[in-house]
Amino acid sequence: MWASADGWTKNLNTRGGWGGEESTNFLRRMIREARVAKLGQGSVGGKINAVYVNPCPQEPCQLKRGTSAQMAVNFTANVNSNIGKSVVHGLIAGVLVPYPVPSGTFSPGLPIKETTSIMYNNTLQVLDKDPKISLVVKWEVQDDSGKDIFCFALPLQIVD
Repeated sequence: MWASADGWTKNLNTRGGWGGEESTNFLRRMIREARVAKLGQGSVGGKINAVYVNPCPQEPCQLKRGTSAQMAVNFTANVNSNIGKSVVHGLIAGVLVPYPVPSGTFSPGLPIKETTSIMYNNTLQVLDKDPKISLVVKWEVQDDSGKDIFCFALPLQIVD
């Protein structure tokens, strides 16, 4: 699936809730944040140009337990940073739960240079023991000072 942050806003704001009113409101706020980041106004660290998720032919992305999804984000950096730290949370029943992911790779490599177009790649591993649930994944990449270079929200279902 390919989606711009604007496309996510259009598609997700017209859907029903993702686990209650509180979760829906949080999702809408995250989508607005992703849209703002795409426009380069909410995140001083970068501007999202495109988000790619494979496999994900439609929203919500359905991932089978024991598999993984490949994430790729094309963004333009607005800051210099020696690192790009991946921070991922799942919104489950209105609670943000940290989810460990590897650091990810950047092309061209680190350090991140201001005004450079960069492709970030990472993998979201779904473990066999993960419960079958619907959730929203909040994916951030942070700079040296812990500020977001970019972030996006991804509706996800874990299935058998």
